[in-house]
Amino acid sequence: MLAITVVVLSITGTILFGALWLAKPLTYKLLDAQWHYRTHKIVLLFLLLPIGVIGGLMYTRPHELNGLTEADPMLQQTTVYLADQGAAIGRIWTNSPGYTNIWMNWGVSTELQVLLPQIGFWLPFVWLAGLGVTGFRSLSAYFRFRARLRRTNLPVEGEALELFASIKREMGIQGSVSLQLNDAVRTPMLIGLRRATLVLPEIELKERELRLIFRHELIHYKRKDLHLKVLALLACSIHWFNPAVYRWRKDLDRYMEMSCDQQVVAGIPEQERRFYGETILNVLERSTNSRAAGIFTGFSENAAWIRDRLVHILKATKRSRRSAILSGISAVVVALAGVGVATVVDAKVGPASAILSVQNMKSTSVTSVSAVTSSTTDVDISYEAPIGSESSPTEDERKEERHFVKLDRQINELTDADIYDIYKQEAIPYSDPIDFQLADGTITFPGVDKIPLSSRCGSEKSSYAAKVYASSKVLDYANYAQLETQLSRIDAWVIESLNNHVSDPEAIRAEIVQTLADRLKLPADLITVELNVL
Repeated sequence: MLAITVVVLSITGTILFGALWLAKPLTYKLLDAQWHYRTHKIVLLFLLLPIGVIGGLMYTRPHELNGLTEADPMLQQTTVYLADQGAAIGRIWTNSPGYTNIWMNWGVSTELQVLLPQIGFWLPFVWLAGLGVTGFRSLSAYFRFRARLRRTNLPVEGEALELFASIKREMGIQGSVSLQLNDAVRTPMLIGLRRATLVLPEIELKERELRLIFRHELIHYKRKDLHLKVLALLACSIHWFNPAVYRWRKDLDRYMEMSCDQQVVAGIPEQERRFYGETILNVLERSTNSRAAGIFTGFSENAAWIRDRLVHILKATKRSRRSAILSGISAVVVALAGVGVATVVDAKVGPASAILSVQNMKSTSVTSVSAVTSSTTDVDISYEAPIGSESSPTEDERKEERHFVKLDRQINELTDADIYDIYKQEAIPYSDPIDFQLADGTITFPGVDKIPLSSRCGSEKSSYAAKVYASSKVLDYANYAQLETQLSRIDAWVIESLNNHVSDPEAIRAEIVQTLADRLKLPADLITVELNVL
């Protein structure tokens, strides 16, 4: 379940980020860095939180009815014992209650259907190993870097410290942010979550430059950008297998810096904006900074990126009320689109995809034709008839009809045996679909051509696994509820045949068919055996 949730989060985040990336040529011109930073934070939300689960549970889609309970994991393996000896005689792979075999729906071969759950068993462990390795490497690099800075940091005194305290007061910052010098860094940076420290390189900086640098880094502190970087690092660790997430994190860091630049230069004259850009260039000329684990904010980066920042700095203007409203609305649209994507992805791939759909039945003109089951529950069976027609449907019309059954019971109270009893009593072809209108919703049973008589069984001796099916016509000879009571015995008979004929598939198949025909009193030509090599 956890692995499926991570896949859902990863797909959702990738789709949302991909849409933003494709729209970038347009949004880059029309919307500012604050908008891009905000929408990339929205992507982070969808990478970390299973937002689609709630919507996914409400999302409906047609299902093949295979029991009416919530799905457990795809396959569960059971060991079968002889009652009188207590010895294990074989293995059985069974579909969990309510599980729809999506691999069969997608045309996956039966050999892969057996193999895929075994692979799926190990995938969560592979993911956890990747999470551990990625997280450990990033955190260990960060803590080593922080420890090195703490050992070599020097206190800042004099006018620079007074200027720093003054700007903190101007910006209304109450928290404890210290100012340090270190020759191990070549660009100003903010580091630390609980006790933030602004570390300056040991280079000569003028008061005018320091004012802009302090304002830039303190905006990071005030916005809690360092905490966001931790969450971005967590997202990269969780989705270590997804290259799109690394690209998203790089863009997030860039828009973080650009949006900070935008706040620094907001409302100041063009001459000051130019000087701010020159300050960044001057710092860049002196910097050869290495980035460690990235849980800090830096004042400069590579030349190509700095060039892009400078263009935005020079173009930056104070946002009008209209543009701010437009930016906010478009960000909300992105968030709502993300909820929609998350809902659909979760419904198609995630745990919600295993929940039976509950649909509202459309009103139709119907003619009632039936009756009552063997239980005490009244059942109303109807078929669609041409409007105005009072005669019974012809054989050709029956082939195209849809059957409707109204039951006064809950979805989880309806069993496969109830369904097949209705087919049998009303002489409805087993391949025809039936729409069931129940007290708490509507489900569609698509009809079947064959029904499983056994689990997928394997023997310790044989190199084959076997599963037995019967034509749906077998229900004319035996009640489904009675067949259900024989399932464990059928599994044991199948395993016994596998042990008797270890490597002869035709002999295995013939013995299974004959054994079941004799013991269940069924026509042999209605029984088929599916064999797979283990």
